[in-house]
Amino acid sequence: MCLLRTRSMLLALALSVCVLALGGAERSLGADPGTTAQVGKTADGQPLYVWEPSQSWPGRPQFDPRLDDSVTFWSTGIPLSDVFAAVHEQTGVEIGFFPPDDQNRRVCVNVYLNPAAPPTLREVMVQLGWVTDCAFAYARDGKTMSYHLLSTSLGSGVEQKMRAEAIAFSAAHWSGQTEDQQRKARLRDELTARLPD
Repeated sequence: MCLLRTRSMLLALALSVCVLALGGAERSLGADPGTTAQVGKTADGQPLYVWEPSQSWPGRPQFDPRLDDSVTFWSTGIPLSDVFAAVHEQTGVEIGFFPPDDQNRRVCVNVYLNPAAPPTLREVMVQLGWVTDCAFAYARDGKTMSYHLLSTSLGSGVEQKMRAEAIAFSAAHWSGQTEDQQRKARLRDELTARLPD
């Protein structure tokens, strides 16, 4: 069941790997932030910090070279947890949810990433954050970073929200029909009154 319909490009993630070799050059992760807000701790006790896309570029405190890797995807109505698993298959990078049992893992999205010019993980994460109104956090264990989609109200009470929306839609639909039927009845009565005896 699709709970959220998104725009053209979204979904991604990033995690794992400490130092990668790319084109013979070592790619290393940046230093820990001094001013980023801590938002919690992972299951293994690592502090979680708010991820700021502007701070994830080379020379910045949250730099992670894996965010420059591209992602390809083309799917409809897929749960975020499945999207994250597919991105892991493509890149080896993992993303989780915080808290781990967050209902947002069930939120479904449409993911259409341009195959001619696939976006980077960074671009996808920014788009996903914008579309879902979520934030990402990251944890650093030595030189390895992990990313987590933070809980928002988006996934909470999904079934109740969908039921309420269906009831509201139905009420609006039938209300519109009732008003239309009443208007037609008034018009019929007016025309009948104008007919010669």
